[in-house]
Amino acid sequence: MKKMAPEIKHDLFDLSGRVAIVTGGQRGIGKAIAFGLADCGAHVALVDIAAEADGRSTARNIRNAAGVDSVYINADISRPDAIRQMVETVLAHFGSIDILCNNAGIARGGPLVSMADKPIQDLLQVNLIGVVNACRQVGKIFLQQRRGNVINIASTDGEAGTVNGAVYSATKGGVIALTRALAIEWAPWNVRVNAISPQVVQTEMTKRRLSKDGEHEKDVSRIPLGRLLLAEDLQGAAIFLASDASAMVTGHILHVDGGYLAA
Repeated sequence: MKKMAPEIKHDLFDLSGRVAIVTGGQRGIGKAIAFGLADCGAHVALVDIAAEADGRSTARNIRNAAGVDSVYINADISRPDAIRQMVETVLAHFGSIDILCNNAGIARGGPLVSMADKPIQDLLQVNLIGVVNACRQVGKIFLQQRRGNVINIASTDGEAGTVNGAVYSATKGGVIALTRALAIEWAPWNVRVNAISPQVVQTEMTKRRLSKDGEHEKDVSRIPLGRLLLAEDLQGAAIFLASDASAMVTGHILHVDGGYLAA
């Protein structure tokens, strides 16, 4: 009897008709991920604290480039009330939510004993509490509809120690722990929770530090593949985790780091 070859699905990465929220979606990593998801057919809600005109321009560019619906929502994800309003706005416009990409974040550094209260609180509130609250509010929708997909943006700094980055590392380590815990907690409702963990990405947020003498070269020297990441390097990972190609992947931390953690 002839053995039948397994059926190959050619639409594993098709996101047509799905609705994605991307926080911090106006610039850098979030903007690249938003365009990547849209290019695979997803409708995208960009959430950011950028100027309204800039956000709407990016949403318009996504609509024109990918032929999907895209809106901009001005919201500070460090505020629980803003997250609740974000969810209500997305549901009112699109009618559903399928993907939540928690990308919004800030970077503050320095010796821990020298850091003032505000940068510490800002890091915790945006990078960790904001992600917790976004998962909490969108998670209610996902559990009700018994499906959903969360992609958190972590960092290799949450897994490897960094000098003058203790609080930032702690927030990203918290995101990694949250990802694994929610993956188990929400699995019975068919909700997947994963994270992307990049090394240094060249964006406006890292531009100032990388422009200092020797900083760029020092960071590159730690990457086996020999260069720093671009925001676009995270598009493939996000598309994979958002799509049916990763249907049995949950609780996973996908390292996009040029081999940094393997070295």
